[in-house]
Amino acid sequence: MNAGSAHGGFVTVRGRGYRLDQVDRYVEALARERDEARQRAARLTRVVEELAAEAESLRQFAEALGPPTYEPLGPRAQEVLDLAEKEAAAVLSTARGRGAHRVRGGGGRGAPGAGTGGGAGGADVRGGGLAGAADDPVGAGHGGGTARRGPGGGRGGTR
Repeated sequence: MNAGSAHGGFVTVRGRGYRLDQVDRYVEALARERDEARQRAARLTRVVEELAAEAESLRQFAEALGPPTYEPLGPRAQEVLDLAEKEAAAVLSTARGRGAHRVRGGGGRGAPGAGTGGGAGGADVRGGGLAGAADDPVGAGHGGGTARRGPGGGRGGTR
């Protein structure tokens, strides 16, 4: 290889190297992209900080409001709300009881009949799908991984 001149950190070779002007343009374009990315990251960091401050402000505002009251809706709405709260408490109590039963070894994954509707553990899943509901009242699946919904109740279940 016949080394040419060193220009911009690149060594050129006659007839077999890169074109310096193309390399320089490419490197300049990469440098511009890098600078733009850094500017964008700085802007987004400021936005994140502003949103975090706003979220904290709204959280404090919501805490100051206290629990909602439904008195303006009338006595019938209040009765419905009271009934819903009692039913929710009963569901959570049942779920906690079933969860405690599973923790003590009364059922769960791998138990005989699990997911089939029979035997210990199977009734927990198919009988309302409440196992684990105490920790996961909205059913998002983050309450310990014991609740399974749908036919078969989970892994290896039958339909």
